[in-house]
Amino acid sequence: DAAKNMPEKQFVEKLNREFSQHLDVNKSVVMAPETVCDQFEAAIEMAMVIDECTTRAAAIECIAVSYLDAPGNQLLYERRKAGEHLEGEQTA
Repeated sequence: DAAKNMPEKQFVEKLNREFSQHLDVNKSVVMAPETVCDQFEAAIEMAMVIDECTTRAAAIECIAVSYLDAPGNQLLYERRKAGEHLEGEQTA
Protein backbone atom coordinates (compact mmCIF):
# COMPACT_ATOMS: atom_id res chain seq x y z
CA ASP A 1 0.00 0.00 0.00
CA ALA A 2 2.78 2.43 0.90
CA ALA A 3 4.44 1.95 -2.49
CA LYS A 4 1.24 3.01 -4.24
CA ASN A 5 0.37 5.95 -1.99
CA MET A 6 3.72 7.53 -1.09
CA PRO A 7 6.06 9.55 -3.30
CA GLU A 8 9.09 7.48 -4.38
CA LYS A 9 11.57 9.39 -2.22
CA GLN A 10 9.40 9.07 0.88
CA PHE A 11 8.82 5.34 0.25
CA VAL A 12 12.56 4.68 -0.14
CA GLU A 13 13.27 6.59 3.07
CA LYS A 14 10.63 4.47 4.85
CA LEU A 15 12.23 1.22 3.59
CA ASN A 16 15.68 2.41 4.60
CA ARG A 17 14.52 3.44 8.06
CA GLU A 18 12.14 0.59 8.93
CA PHE A 19 13.86 -2.34 7.25
CA SER A 20 17.53 -1.34 7.39
CA GLN A 21 17.69 -1.18 3.61
CA HIS A 22 20.27 0.81 1.69
CA LEU A 23 18.25 1.97 -1.29
CA ASP A 24 18.73 5.11 -3.33
CA VAL A 25 16.26 7.19 -5.30
CA ASN A 26 17.17 7.42 -8.97
CA LYS A 27 17.64 10.90 -10.32
CA SER A 28 16.00 11.66 -13.64
CA VAL A 29 17.95 13.19 -16.48
CA VAL A 30 15.95 16.13 -17.86
CA MET A 31 16.92 17.92 -21.04
CA ALA A 32 14.78 20.46 -22.81
CA PRO A 33 16.20 21.28 -26.26
CA GLU A 34 15.61 18.61 -28.87
CA THR A 35 19.14 18.98 -30.24
CA VAL A 36 20.60 18.15 -26.83
CA CYS A 37 18.34 15.11 -26.55
CA ASP A 38 19.39 13.99 -30.05
CA GLN A 39 23.08 14.28 -29.11
CA PHE A 40 22.50 12.42 -25.86
CA GLU A 41 20.65 9.61 -27.64
CA ALA A 42 23.41 9.41 -30.28
CA ALA A 43 26.04 9.10 -27.53
CA ILE A 44 24.04 6.33 -25.86
CA GLU A 45 23.70 4.49 -29.17
CA MET A 46 27.45 4.80 -29.80
CA ALA A 47 28.27 3.45 -26.34
CA MET A 48 25.89 0.53 -26.86
CA VAL A 49 27.56 -0.37 -30.17
CA ILE A 50 31.23 0.43 -29.47
CA ASP A 51 31.36 -0.78 -25.85
CA GLU A 52 28.69 -3.45 -26.32
CA CYS A 53 26.53 -2.06 -23.51
CA THR A 54 23.33 -4.06 -23.21
CA THR A 55 21.26 -1.44 -21.36
CA ARG A 56 20.81 2.32 -21.47
CA ALA A 57 22.00 2.52 -17.87
CA ALA A 58 25.23 0.75 -18.76
CA ALA A 59 25.72 3.05 -21.75
CA ILE A 60 25.20 6.17 -19.63
CA GLU A 61 27.66 4.84 -17.06
CA CYS A 62 30.17 4.13 -19.83
CA ILE A 63 29.81 7.69 -21.17
CA ALA A 64 30.31 9.13 -17.68
CA VAL A 65 33.38 7.00 -17.01
CA SER A 66 34.87 7.96 -20.38
CA TYR A 67 34.41 11.64 -19.60
CA LEU A 68 35.74 11.33 -16.05
CA ASP A 69 38.77 9.32 -17.19
CA ALA A 70 39.66 11.58 -20.13
CA PRO A 71 43.24 12.87 -19.75
CA GLY A 72 43.34 16.21 -18.00
CA ASN A 73 39.63 16.45 -17.19
CA GLN A 74 40.00 15.86 -13.45
CA LEU A 75 42.77 18.48 -13.13
CA LEU A 76 40.84 20.98 -15.25
CA TYR A 77 37.72 20.35 -13.16
CA GLU A 78 39.58 20.96 -9.90
CA ARG A 79 41.21 24.14 -11.26
CA ARG A 80 37.93 25.53 -12.60
CA LYS A 81 36.15 24.65 -9.38
CA ALA A 82 38.80 26.61 -7.50
CA GLY A 83 38.16 29.60 -9.77
CA GLU A 84 41.33 29.26 -11.83
CA HIS A 85 41.36 29.76 -15.59
CA LEU A 86 43.89 28.71 -18.17
CA GLU A 87 46.30 31.29 -19.59
CA GLY A 88 44.72 33.06 -22.55
CA GLU A 89 41.27 31.68 -21.75
CA GLN A 90 38.42 34.11 -22.18
CA THR A 91 35.88 34.32 -19.40
CA ALA A 92 32.28 35.41 -19.68
